[in-house]
Amino acid sequence: MSFNPVDFYKLSILMQSQATGDNAELRSVLSRTYYAALICSRDAANLNPPYGKNSHSFIISHYESANPIIANSLKLLRRNRVRADYQPDKSCLPAHGNSSLTECHKILKSLNLIV
Repeated sequence: MSFNPVDFYKLSILMQSQATGDNAELRSVLSRTYYAALICSRDAANLNPPYGKNSHSFIISHYESANPIIANSLKLLRRNRVRADYQPDKSCLPAHGNSSLTECHKILKSLNLIV
């Protein structure tokens, strides 16, 4: 049985409800929502990006012409993920989690993966 990346989004909803301040749950919400949206976007477009540091940009670039709304949401999600994963000196707030959940939901809904 294969893994459905939409489950990252579902887990993020649960983690956001349990997050208290700037903690691992909240930072994980920012990371998991990004990957749910990125992987689902990649798969929906049947993209096969080269693995490496440019694979994420490859997917986002595809959507800049194919669907700018998805591209912009992916960019916001990516900024939040970078903050969560690589900038421990910067605070992650519940508002970041809420915006990541909203943008991820927008992408998954536009790809007809959730209602």
